[in-house]
Amino acid sequence: MKILTSILAFVFLSGCGGANVLGVGEIGEVSDQVPILMYHYVREVDKVWDPLGWNLSVSPELFERQMEYLQGSGYSSISMGDFLLGHADERSVVLTFDDGLSDFYATALPILEKYNFKASNAVISGFIGREGHMNEDEIFEIMESGVEILSHSVYHKNLASLSDADIRFEVSSSRDDLEERFGVNIRGFVYPSGKFDRRVMRILGEEGYSFALSTEYGEADLGEHDLMLLPRIRVDNRGGYEGFVKRLEELE
Repeated sequence: MKILTSILAFVFLSGCGGANVLGVGEIGEVSDQVPILMYHYVREVDKVWDPLGWNLSVSPELFERQMEYLQGSGYSSISMGDFLLGHADERSVVLTFDDGLSDFYATALPILEKYNFKASNAVISGFIGREGHMNEDEIFEIMESGVEILSHSVYHKNLASLSDADIRFEVSSSRDDLEERFGVNIRGFVYPSGKFDRRVMRILGEEGYSFALSTEYGEADLGEHDLMLLPRIRVDNRGGYEGFVKRLEELE
């Protein structure tokens, strides 16, 4: 499917002034479909002692094999800003990492840089500097490397269980904090634990967000999906290398 993306680009840029957008070029008629891959941890985890952690992780070795496959198969990575501006083609992929974890800085980023891939990282503003999460200096460094920053709320709560006022605090305060600390314009949100309802989606729009990423499975399609409910493809240890390849081949 093809769409004219100038309207989407205007909406996106009018909210962010063009900042925190990677690879901006001419806006034209392009593919509106792209797989958005969802990662959490990139680390070694003992499956027996920590099965939940293992399920949320990709080992560094597996992650590098995946990046090698993407590069060898002709994929190029784009940011969410690129996608909304119409810079996706049939071999584009968006790489997203949830939670602002420290192993993204220490382990994932060097591998991404090795294969010349961009990424988007969803940061929990209230967790910056906590054990296991990136600190301010590390976030500045990943930004300098071209990583796009998204909001992932203040305290990673189930937003659908909160009052309207508390939802508004979680989404607006996280945006304001990230913007003030790092000098970026935040227009993208990732639902904590994939929990949301129509109230959450409405409030995100009222607070000036342009798009939100869910944990619902599928290839994102700007011509079909609500921008506040874009699906992603979860990647973790459970699928292994073969599962990763199979999922991408099914989308071709």
